[in-house]
Amino acid sequence: MRTMENENLRVQISDHGAELSSIYDKAADREAVWIGDPAFWNRHAPVLFPFVGKVNGGFYTHKGVKYPMGQHGFARDNEFECIENTENKTVHRLVSTEETKKVYPFDFAFTVTQELSGRTLTITWNVENTGDDDMYFSVGGHPAFMIPEQYDIVFNKGLENHTETELEYVLIDPETAGVDVAHPRKLKLQDGRIPYTRTLFDEDA
Repeated sequence: MRTMENENLRVQISDHGAELSSIYDKAADREAVWIGDPAFWNRHAPVLFPFVGKVNGGFYTHKGVKYPMGQHGFARDNEFECIENTENKTVHRLVSTEETKKVYPFDFAFTVTQELSGRTLTITWNVENTGDDDMYFSVGGHPAFMIPEQYDIVFNKGLENHTETELEYVLIDPETAGVDVAHPRKLKLQDGRIPYTRTLFDEDA
């Protein structure tokens, strides 16, 4: 576990998946990142690469060859090399190997940089194609936070007037991995806000 720390925050990052594991707020005396309780979800903030989401049937085809690929790619389940770790900066890197080419036939270097400044943690992803062919990828973050129930989710923060009264959204069908775009659901807003409750994500995000 790699640690960065200043007078405001203590941040911990695992070499496994270059995953942010903890942001401890010293002033508030509380943990801000989900604790990874396996009874609910055993991760904290996995990095998704080289795929975000699932591929149809668990396989995709490139240049006529069929490759297996699990949900959200493989980076989150691999050990990264830590190439820098100071009190305010940590850099991890994952590079292609013969093993990764069995499921993702590209040469790459994927670098995750996390920098701490005051009360701000900045995370930067850099994807480098180290081969000669066009490389197809997606990259994303999947952080989970410990949110006190008195918090709201605010849309268009900073605007003087919130004109929205509801949002439309769709859910992913767990059976088909598709969405019914033609029949969106409605989510009522209160002054541009959604009060956070424990039941808000009962049907996923």
